[in-house]
Order: sequence, then C-alpha cells, then structure tokens
Amino acid sequence: MKKKIPVFKTDEDVEAFIENADLSEYDLSEFKPFRFELTKEKDEGEEPVSRPRPSTSSG
Repeated sequence: MKKKIPVFKTDEDVEAFIENADLSEYDLSEFKPFRFELTKEKDEGEEPVSRPRPSTSSG
C-alpha cells in the first residue's frame, strides 16, 4: 500500500519534501490538474488575485 502525502504548513516544507522524497512511494491517484491565472495589482499594497480555472485536460 502506498503512503499518503503529508499535510504541510509552509512552502518551504513542501519544497523540502519534493526535493528529498521518493514520490513513487506515495499515492498520487487523487491529484487532479489545476490551472490558475494571476491578475495584476490594482493598487499598491494589494495582494495579487488568483482565480482558479477548470482544467481542460481529460486526465
């Protein structure tokens, strides 16, 4: 039985996991393609807005 992907608290934790883990040991069957689009900031100090877009692949 394959391992489940752990839950991460930071991007750094994810990067360390990806860099060091053997991903063939993990169950990736639940992963789905995901696309998003960043829009430009309207005012200084505002965070960029990301908008999820449905995947166009039929994976």
